[in-house]
Amino acid sequence: RERSSSPSTAEAMASVVVVGAGAIGAFYGAVLARAGCEVSVLARSDYDAVSREGYRIDSVLGDLSFRPARVLRDASAWHGEADYVFVALKQVRGVDRAALIRPYVSPKSAIVLVQNGIDVEPEVAQAFPSNAFISGVAYSAVSRLAPGVVKHHSQYTRLVLGSFPSGTSEAVAKLAELITAGGSNGVA
Repeated sequence: RERSSSPSTAEAMASVVVVGAGAIGAFYGAVLARAGCEVSVLARSDYDAVSREGYRIDSVLGDLSFRPARVLRDASAWHGEADYVFVALKQVRGVDRAALIRPYVSPKSAIVLVQNGIDVEPEVAQAFPSNAFISGVAYSAVSRLAPGVVKHHSQYTRLVLGSFPSGTSEAVAKLAELITAGGSNGVA
């Protein structure tokens, strides 16, 4: 069930923490793991299942099942520096996303915000003004079927990335390269 791959570039050894490892977070975590990244996940509701079995991801891209490097229930178990903090939380009123991700963000971390909603970036970007900040929109057709089980339904998969508030950056280019190396099509 697990896939292993050899990184093709030095960037492929990036360390990634996925905060919000439901359907979208688990899918892109799997793609990044397939590219050779060290992927850890904050999986509060699925913690027990993912700790035992990892993720089982049935995809039109093939079997993306993987075991995260670390499965975290909360920030107290995190030690290290992530190159990318990939935030795929649901937009829920009253959740302080900046406080939730603060333990995972180091001076070198690029923050990747892939969330539904309009104008969701400023709160997090203002909390981390010195970090690279990437905003993303995912069209991925993924569903969480059970704890740690995800189904990817469509060949059409697209992740639109850009630096916030505008433009592109080296961090965006490297992330796009990693996602492409992991087998996901449609990175823009």
